[in-house]
Parts: sequence; C-alpha cells; structure tokens
Amino acid sequence: MGTSLRMSSTADDTPIRTDPGLCRDCQHARQMESDRGSIFMLCKLSFQDSRFAKYPRLPVLVLPGPSSALAALPAVPIDP
Repeated sequence: MGTSLRMSSTADDTPIRTDPGLCRDCQHARQMESDRGSIFMLCKLSFQDSRFAKYPRLPVLVLPGPSSALAALPAVPIDP
C-alpha cells in the first residue's frame, strides 16, 4: 500500500501528510481519493466486521479484537 496518506494543509497551503499507522502495510486497506483531491484509507475489513471503521481515523495505532483473528480473515476484493 506504500505511504498512502490523508492530507490536510497548513496556513500557507503546504500539504501535510498523516502517517496511516497500521493501515500502511495492511492488505485490507485501500487508498481512496475524492473528487476534490482528499485522500482517505478505506478499510475493507469493515465489510465483514463492524468493529472496523470504513474510513478509520488516522493514524491507526490499535486494532479492535485479537490480532490472531485478523490473520484468519480473507482479503475482501473491491472493484477499483
């Protein structure tokens, strides 16, 4: 997933990139860009497990539930 980041800007309109935390290398995360150019992380686990936010607040530092349970969940395909 690379360093996909949510962006905001400073007073001089310099973009600030937010570290996505655990979403950075997650196979269930997908970078989404709005029509206005805002970048968000979509959590595909939210389609299977309601403990996960569809668009989590970044950076994600802690995952809900036991980590061993996450490894057992299959990747959720999404059309681009």
